[in-house]
Amino acid sequence: MKVSDKSLYFFAAVFLVLVLAVSVSSDVIEMMCFDDIGCGPTGFVGEEYCSDNMDMVYKDFQTSVCLNPGQDDSACEIIIEPILISNCDDEDPMTLDSCVEGDDVYCHHEFVGCVDDSDCEQGYCDENNLCVFDEVECLIDETCGALTSEFICLDDDLYEETITPICSEGHSCDVDVSQDFVEACEFGCVAGECEDEPVVCVDNSDCGDESEELYCQGSDVYVEITTPVCGENECSVITESEFVEDCDEDCDDGECVRERFDRNNNFFDEGDEAFFEALMMGKSRGQNVVPQYILLDEMENETRQTRSVGDYDWLLFLILGLVVLLFIFLLVLYLAR
Repeated sequence: MKVSDKSLYFFAAVFLVLVLAVSVSSDVIEMMCFDDIGCGPTGFVGEEYCSDNMDMVYKDFQTSVCLNPGQDDSACEIIIEPILISNCDDEDPMTLDSCVEGDDVYCHHEFVGCVDDSDCEQGYCDENNLCVFDEVECLIDETCGALTSEFICLDDDLYEETITPICSEGHSCDVDVSQDFVEACEFGCVAGECEDEPVVCVDNSDCGDESEELYCQGSDVYVEITTPVCGENECSVITESEFVEDCDEDCDDGECVRERFDRNNNFFDEGDEAFFEALMMGKSRGQNVVPQYILLDEMENETRQTRSVGDYDWLLFLILGLVVLLFIFLLVLYLAR
Protein backbone atom coordinates (compact mmCIF):
# COMPACT_ATOMS: atom_id res chain seq x y z
CA MET A 1 0.00 0.00 0.00
CA LYS A 2 1.47 3.34 -1.02
CA VAL A 3 1.58 6.04 1.63
CA SER A 4 0.50 9.45 0.39
CA ASP A 5 2.58 12.62 0.86
CA LYS A 6 -0.05 14.05 3.20
CA SER A 7 0.23 11.00 5.45
CA LEU A 8 4.01 11.35 5.58
CA TYR A 9 3.69 15.01 6.54
CA PHE A 10 1.15 14.10 9.22
CA PHE A 11 3.36 11.42 10.81
CA ALA A 12 6.39 13.74 10.67
CA ALA A 13 4.44 16.48 12.46
CA VAL A 14 3.27 14.04 15.15
CA PHE A 15 6.87 12.88 15.66
CA LEU A 16 8.14 16.45 16.09
CA VAL A 17 5.37 17.21 18.61
CA LEU A 18 6.30 14.12 20.64
CA VAL A 19 10.00 15.06 20.63
CA LEU A 20 9.16 18.60 21.77
CA ALA A 21 6.86 17.28 24.52
CA VAL A 22 9.58 14.96 25.85
CA SER A 23 12.12 17.81 25.81
CA VAL A 24 9.78 20.17 27.68
CA SER A 25 8.86 17.44 30.17
CA SER A 26 12.52 16.75 30.94
CA ASP A 27 13.08 20.45 31.57
CA VAL A 28 10.10 20.58 33.91
CA ILE A 29 11.21 17.45 35.77
CA GLU A 30 14.62 18.98 36.42
CA MET A 31 14.12 20.70 39.73
CA MET A 32 15.24 24.24 40.42
CA CYS A 33 15.53 25.42 44.02
CA PHE A 34 16.37 28.60 45.91
CA ASP A 35 16.99 27.19 49.38
CA ASP A 36 17.00 23.93 51.31
CA ILE A 37 13.35 24.36 52.32
CA GLY A 38 12.29 24.27 48.67
CA CYS A 39 13.70 20.75 48.38
CA GLY A 40 11.52 19.31 51.10
CA PRO A 41 11.62 18.80 54.83
CA THR A 42 14.66 17.84 56.86
CA GLY A 43 13.80 15.44 59.65
CA PHE A 44 12.33 12.03 60.36
CA VAL A 45 10.15 10.59 57.58
CA GLY A 46 8.04 7.49 57.34
CA GLU A 47 7.37 4.96 60.04
CA GLU A 48 9.69 3.15 62.39
CA TYR A 49 10.90 -0.30 61.41
CA CYS A 50 12.94 -3.14 62.80
CA SER A 51 16.46 -3.99 61.74
CA ASP A 52 17.15 -7.11 59.70
CA ASN A 53 18.04 -9.14 62.78
CA MET A 54 15.00 -7.74 64.62
CA ASP A 55 16.90 -6.39 67.59
CA MET A 56 16.86 -2.62 66.93
CA VAL A 57 14.31 0.01 65.99
CA TYR A 58 15.19 2.42 63.18
CA LYS A 59 13.55 5.38 61.52
CA ASP A 60 14.65 7.11 58.35
CA PHE A 61 16.01 10.65 58.61
CA GLN A 62 15.81 12.82 55.49
CA THR A 63 18.24 15.66 54.81
CA SER A 64 17.18 18.03 51.99
CA VAL A 65 19.93 20.19 50.48
CA CYS A 66 19.71 22.73 47.63
CA LEU A 67 22.83 22.68 45.47
CA ASN A 68 23.72 25.98 43.72
CA PRO A 69 20.57 27.73 45.01
CA GLY A 70 18.93 30.16 42.62
CA GLN A 71 21.19 29.16 39.70
CA ASP A 72 20.21 27.56 36.40
CA ASP A 73 22.03 24.39 37.43
CA SER A 74 20.45 24.26 40.89
CA ALA A 75 19.23 20.88 42.02
CA CYS A 76 17.92 19.18 45.12
CA GLU A 77 19.92 16.50 46.87
CA ILE A 78 17.85 14.27 49.14
CA ILE A 79 19.80 12.08 51.56
CA ILE A 80 17.88 9.46 53.53
CA GLU A 81 19.70 7.44 56.17
CA PRO A 82 18.46 5.20 58.97
CA ILE A 83 18.72 6.54 62.51
CA LEU A 84 18.79 4.23 65.48
CA ILE A 85 15.76 4.85 67.64
CA SER A 86 16.01 2.02 70.13
CA ASN A 87 18.52 -0.72 70.82
CA CYS A 88 16.41 -3.60 72.01
CA ASP A 89 19.34 -5.19 73.82
CA ASP A 90 19.02 -4.05 77.43
CA GLU A 91 22.12 -6.08 78.42
CA ASP A 92 20.06 -8.10 80.83
CA PRO A 93 20.74 -11.82 80.42
CA MET A 94 17.35 -12.59 81.96
CA THR A 95 15.43 -11.13 79.04
CA LEU A 96 14.81 -12.09 75.45
CA ASP A 97 15.03 -8.82 73.53
CA SER A 98 13.38 -8.33 70.14
CA CYS A 99 11.91 -5.71 67.87
CA VAL A 100 8.20 -6.12 67.23
CA GLU A 101 6.46 -4.82 64.10
CA GLY A 102 2.70 -4.44 63.97
CA ASP A 103 0.40 -1.48 64.44
CA ASP A 104 3.31 0.00 66.39
CA VAL A 105 7.00 -0.81 66.27
CA TYR A 106 8.65 -1.34 69.62
CA CYS A 107 11.23 -3.34 71.51
CA HIS A 108 9.87 -6.28 73.43
CA HIS A 109 11.76 -7.75 76.37
CA GLU A 110 10.24 -11.08 77.23
CA PHE A 111 10.48 -12.43 80.77
CA VAL A 112 11.66 -9.11 82.12
CA GLY A 113 10.04 -8.40 85.44
CA CYS A 114 9.40 -4.82 86.59
CA VAL A 115 7.39 -3.10 89.29
CA ASP A 116 7.44 0.50 88.05
CA ASP A 117 9.06 2.62 85.37
CA SER A 118 12.24 3.06 87.38
CA ASP A 119 12.99 -0.63 86.81
CA CYS A 120 13.24 0.05 83.06
CA GLU A 121 16.35 1.80 81.82
CA GLN A 122 14.26 3.40 79.09
CA GLY A 123 10.51 3.34 78.50
CA TYR A 124 7.95 2.21 81.05
CA CYS A 125 6.61 -0.83 82.86
CA ASP A 126 3.36 -2.07 81.31
CA GLU A 127 0.46 -3.94 82.89
CA ASN A 128 2.18 -7.25 82.23
CA ASN A 129 5.22 -6.14 84.24
CA LEU A 130 7.29 -5.93 81.08
CA CYS A 131 9.52 -3.02 80.09
CA VAL A 132 8.37 -1.31 76.91
CA PHE A 133 10.49 1.26 75.14
CA ASP A 134 8.80 4.36 73.75
CA GLU A 135 9.78 6.15 70.57
CA VAL A 136 12.57 8.65 71.14
CA GLU A 137 12.66 12.04 69.41
CA CYS A 138 16.44 12.29 69.18
CA LEU A 139 19.72 10.66 70.05
CA ILE A 140 22.17 13.42 69.11
CA ASP A 141 21.93 17.23 69.04
CA GLU A 142 22.19 17.44 65.25
CA THR A 143 18.83 15.72 64.76
CA CYS A 144 17.06 18.59 66.57
CA GLY A 145 17.92 21.30 64.02
CA ALA A 146 20.55 23.89 63.21
CA LEU A 147 22.04 26.64 65.33
CA THR A 148 20.62 30.14 64.72
CA SER A 149 21.62 33.59 65.92
CA GLU A 150 20.41 37.18 65.62
CA PHE A 151 21.12 40.61 67.10
CA ILE A 152 18.63 41.88 69.70
CA CYS A 153 18.28 44.96 71.92
CA LEU A 154 18.32 44.68 75.72
CA ASP A 155 18.15 47.89 77.77
CA ASP A 156 19.51 49.99 74.86
CA ASP A 157 22.47 47.61 74.49
CA LEU A 158 23.19 45.33 71.54
CA TYR A 159 23.33 41.58 72.20
CA GLU A 160 23.73 38.51 70.00
CA GLU A 161 21.18 35.83 70.86
CA THR A 162 22.19 32.28 69.93
CA ILE A 163 19.69 29.41 69.92
CA THR A 164 21.33 25.96 70.04
CA PRO A 165 19.11 22.87 69.58
CA ILE A 166 20.05 20.04 71.96
CA CYS A 167 18.95 16.48 72.62
CA SER A 168 18.05 16.18 76.30
CA GLU A 169 18.66 13.20 78.57
CA GLY A 170 15.08 12.09 77.95
CA HIS A 171 15.86 11.89 74.22
CA SER A 172 13.58 14.83 73.43
CA CYS A 173 14.59 18.00 71.59
CA ASP A 174 15.14 21.20 73.53
CA VAL A 175 16.99 24.49 72.98
CA ASP A 176 19.77 26.28 74.80
CA VAL A 177 19.47 30.09 74.52
CA SER A 178 22.47 32.34 75.18
CA GLN A 179 22.71 36.14 74.97
CA ASP A 180 26.18 37.61 74.51
CA PHE A 181 26.87 41.33 74.95
CA VAL A 182 28.13 43.07 71.78
CA GLU A 183 28.23 46.79 72.52
CA ALA A 184 26.57 49.57 74.48
CA CYS A 185 24.50 51.81 72.20
CA GLU A 186 25.17 55.44 73.14
CA PHE A 187 22.10 56.76 71.34
CA GLY A 188 19.75 53.82 71.86
CA CYS A 189 19.10 50.45 70.24
CA VAL A 190 16.22 49.65 67.87
CA ALA A 191 15.46 46.36 66.06
CA GLY A 192 18.89 44.86 66.68
CA GLU A 193 20.86 47.94 65.58
CA CYS A 194 22.50 50.84 67.42
CA GLU A 195 20.98 54.21 66.56
CA ASP A 196 23.17 56.86 64.88
CA GLU A 197 24.09 60.07 66.64
CA PRO A 198 21.29 62.61 66.11
CA VAL A 199 22.17 65.85 64.31
CA VAL A 200 21.63 68.78 66.70
CA CYS A 201 21.21 72.31 65.35
CA VAL A 202 20.19 75.78 66.51
CA ASP A 203 19.63 77.55 63.19
CA ASN A 204 19.76 76.73 59.47
CA SER A 205 23.45 77.57 59.13
CA ASP A 206 24.30 74.62 61.39
CA CYS A 207 22.88 72.24 58.79
CA GLY A 208 25.09 73.21 55.82
CA ASP A 209 24.93 75.40 52.72
CA GLU A 210 22.33 75.68 50.02
CA SER A 211 23.22 73.86 46.80
CA GLU A 212 21.96 74.03 43.23
CA GLU A 213 22.12 71.52 40.40
CA LEU A 214 20.93 71.88 36.81
CA TYR A 215 19.05 68.96 35.26
CA CYS A 216 16.87 68.20 32.24
CA GLN A 217 13.14 67.61 32.29
CA GLY A 218 12.09 66.80 28.77
CA SER A 219 13.62 69.53 26.59
CA ASP A 220 13.66 72.08 29.40
CA VAL A 221 16.40 73.04 31.85
CA TYR A 222 15.49 73.12 35.53
CA VAL A 223 17.53 73.84 38.62
CA GLU A 224 17.11 71.77 41.79
CA ILE A 225 17.68 73.89 44.90
CA THR A 226 18.48 72.04 48.13
CA THR A 227 18.09 74.18 51.25
CA PRO A 228 19.13 72.78 54.66
CA VAL A 229 16.82 73.86 57.47
CA CYS A 230 16.80 73.38 61.24
CA GLY A 231 13.57 72.40 62.95
CA GLU A 232 13.11 71.17 66.50
CA ASN A 233 16.89 70.89 66.86
CA GLU A 234 17.13 68.45 63.95
CA CYS A 235 18.44 69.08 60.45
CA SER A 236 16.39 68.38 57.36
CA VAL A 237 16.39 69.59 53.76
CA ILE A 238 13.85 71.29 51.52
CA THR A 239 14.19 70.51 47.82
CA GLU A 240 12.60 72.76 45.19
CA SER A 241 12.74 72.77 41.41
CA GLU A 242 12.59 75.94 39.31
CA PHE A 243 12.32 76.42 35.57
CA VAL A 244 15.44 77.89 33.95
CA GLU A 245 15.11 77.64 30.18
CA ASP A 246 13.08 76.10 27.37
CA CYS A 247 15.59 74.55 24.93
CA ASP A 248 14.99 75.09 21.21
CA GLU A 249 16.57 71.77 20.28
CA ASP A 250 17.14 69.35 23.14
CA CYS A 251 18.45 69.19 26.71
CA ASP A 252 21.40 67.07 27.85
CA ASP A 253 22.97 66.89 31.33
CA GLY A 254 21.34 70.12 32.48
CA GLU A 255 22.29 72.10 29.34
CA CYS A 256 20.54 72.98 26.12
CA VAL A 257 21.98 71.31 23.03
CA ARG A 258 22.61 74.23 20.63
CA GLU A 259 24.18 74.87 17.24
CA ARG A 260 26.62 77.66 16.33
CA PHE A 261 25.83 81.09 17.86
CA ASP A 262 23.98 83.45 15.59
CA ARG A 263 23.05 87.06 16.46
CA ASN A 264 19.58 86.69 14.99
CA ASN A 265 18.78 83.31 16.61
CA ASN A 266 20.82 83.78 19.82
CA PHE A 267 22.24 80.27 20.29
CA PHE A 268 25.70 78.69 20.60
CA ASP A 269 27.52 75.47 19.80
CA GLU A 270 26.72 72.52 22.04
CA GLY A 271 29.09 72.70 25.01
CA ASP A 272 30.30 76.23 24.08
CA GLU A 273 31.79 77.92 27.16
CA ALA A 274 30.37 81.25 25.98
CA PHE A 275 26.86 79.89 26.30
CA PHE A 276 27.52 78.66 29.83
CA GLU A 277 28.93 82.08 30.81
CA ALA A 278 25.95 83.81 29.24
CA LEU A 279 23.57 81.48 31.03
CA MET A 280 25.22 82.05 34.41
CA MET A 281 25.66 85.85 34.03
CA GLY A 282 22.56 86.87 32.14
CA LYS A 283 19.96 84.23 32.74
CA SER A 284 19.90 83.22 36.36
CA ARG A 285 16.53 81.52 36.83
CA GLY A 286 14.68 82.91 33.81
CA GLN A 287 16.28 86.33 33.28
CA ASN A 288 16.93 87.61 29.74
CA VAL A 289 20.36 86.69 28.35
CA VAL A 290 20.30 88.72 25.10
CA PRO A 291 22.53 91.57 26.45
CA GLN A 292 25.15 89.03 27.46
CA TYR A 293 24.88 87.33 24.08
CA ILE A 294 25.58 90.64 22.33
CA LEU A 295 28.55 91.33 24.59
CA LEU A 296 29.99 87.89 24.01
CA ASP A 297 29.37 88.22 20.26
CA GLU A 298 31.39 91.45 20.17
CA MET A 299 34.19 89.76 22.12
CA GLU A 300 34.11 86.90 19.65
CA ASN A 301 34.33 89.34 16.69
CA GLU A 302 37.41 90.98 18.23
CA THR A 303 39.00 87.58 18.74
CA ARG A 304 38.14 86.63 15.15
CA GLN A 305 39.77 89.84 13.84
CA THR A 306 42.92 89.22 15.87
CA ARG A 307 43.01 85.66 14.67
CA SER A 308 42.56 86.73 11.01
CA VAL A 309 45.64 89.00 11.17
CA GLY A 310 47.75 86.19 12.47
CA ASP A 311 46.45 83.87 9.76
CA TYR A 312 48.08 86.06 7.01
CA ASP A 313 51.54 86.44 8.64
CA TRP A 314 52.96 83.53 6.66
CA LEU A 315 51.90 85.17 3.37
CA LEU A 316 53.76 88.39 4.24
CA PHE A 317 56.92 86.42 5.06
CA LEU A 318 56.63 84.56 1.76
CA ILE A 319 56.35 87.76 -0.28
CA LEU A 320 59.28 89.35 1.59
CA GLY A 321 61.40 86.25 0.92
CA LEU A 322 60.63 86.35 -2.80
CA VAL A 323 61.60 90.03 -2.98
CA VAL A 324 64.96 89.31 -1.30
CA LEU A 325 65.67 86.42 -3.70
CA LEU A 326 64.79 88.61 -6.69
CA PHE A 327 67.14 91.34 -5.45
CA ILE A 328 70.01 88.86 -5.04
CA PHE A 329 69.37 87.43 -8.50
CA LEU A 330 69.49 90.89 -10.14
CA LEU A 331 72.65 91.75 -8.20
CA VAL A 332 74.38 88.60 -9.48
CA LEU A 333 73.43 89.42 -13.08
CA TYR A 334 74.78 92.94 -12.71
CA LEU A 335 78.12 91.79 -11.33
CA ALA A 336 78.43 89.13 -14.03
CA ARG A 337 78.68 91.80 -16.72
